Amino acid sequence: MSMTGITVADECVETFTNLKVKKVGRYVLFHIVDNAMVKVKAVGDRSATFEQFVGALSRDEPCYAAYDFEYEEGGTQKAKLILLTWIPETSKPRNKMMYAGTVGALKAKIEGGLVEMQATDVSEFTKELVMM
Repeated sequence: MSMTGITVADECVETFTNLKVKKVGRYVLFHIVDNAMVKVKAVGDRSATFEQFVGALSRDEPCYAAYDFEYEEGGTQKAKLILLTWIPETSKPRNKMMYAGTVGALKAKIEGGLVEMQATDVSEFTKELVMM
């Protein structure tokens, strides 16, 4: 349980594990439902591009997102599993606090091998920044 009292549904762990281990989907969006529980909002197709993933992020509502980022660098295939805390500036203050205070509970449940990022605008989450 988080500082906010919000819990993480078991479906989040299962869906994240499928993304990480079985490569089911390209990304998973998580959201807080009824101010009580983090649940899976959407799973992006494995063929989804980075641009499609960014397009799936609401410009007004926060969410968490796990993204399986695969890229080539210097002729070598690389991959990073990103956990993005997406809290747009236009979000309601209560939602901003709720998402900021609950991310620890989600990280504790899904565990392991993640590159954590935070963004409030799409300019803060670009391919170039992810590859750094």
